[in-house]
Amino acid sequence: TWQGSFNEVARLAVGRVRSAMILAGKFHRAKSQTSRGEDQELLRKDG
Repeated sequence: TWQGSFNEVARLAVGRVRSAMILAGKFHRAKSQTSRGEDQELLRKDG
């Protein structure tokens, strides 16, 4: 049904938006080093 495919497309879109927001948040946090403890946590996890 078209509704099922629409739900799947919506789920994919939500996942992409969420990952994009996470990436943007990481980039923004790295740029403005206001909370350095959190930055070091992220760096430890990524590296």
